[in-house]
Amino acid sequence: KGCQLTLGSDGAISGFQCERGYEFALQELRSPGAVLTSTVAILGGLWPRLPCKTTQPLPRRLLKQASVELSKIIVKAPVGMGDILCRNLGGLGVDVIATRAMR
Repeated sequence: KGCQLTLGSDGAISGFQCERGYEFALQELRSPGAVLTSTVAILGGLWPRLPCKTTQPLPRRLLKQASVELSKIIVKAPVGMGDILCRNLGGLGVDVIATRAMR
């Protein structure tokens, strides 16, 4: 839905329209994170870059480090959508998967 959340000076969260919005707000307060979407180099593919993403959110403070680690990855075609391209990216505890197929 995309609701506008507000955090009051007393720590109360308002503006959420569903339980999912409330849970998201709590998670962002406790440990802000995001799924990293990017591309990796691919050899023998139709295009030189393959879109990918992390399988879980990373703490925001680790996104730059994860991006640097992703820049080192080179995969070989063919790749299927959802294939794991890297396990435990840079020791950060998340895997990286392809978000499209490439022959």
